Amino acid sequence: HTAAMRHAQDWVDEVSSEIAANKRLLAGLLAEHLPATRYQPGEGTYLAWVDCSALGLEDPARAFLGRGRVAFSPGVNFSAAHRQWVRINLAASPGIITEAVLRMKASLDQGKH
Repeated sequence: HTAAMRHAQDWVDEVSSEIAANKRLLAGLLAEHLPATRYQPGEGTYLAWVDCSALGLEDPARAFLGRGRVAFSPGVNFSAAHRQWVRINLAASPGIITEAVLRMKASLDQGKH
């Protein structure tokens, strides 16, 4: 961290910009494909916390993995109060984030049949 701040400020700025763009991308994708979810971008982090309570899933992370083949960290691993949340790593390419949200949506569509 210290070396990055002292010797690689351009890199830090670029990564920060990419993460900010991924936060906007995720917010837009969720609004379009999974409007029942709630997501509020956090400052100073590359992790996104998405509240899936309104989706009616017993275990959102397990459902997305089993049906959509996309793995998220279950919120319950971090707090019992976040059983219906998933944690998404935004230090990824925009393509991966897009694919993850599309797989989330597809997994919900599969559950309806």
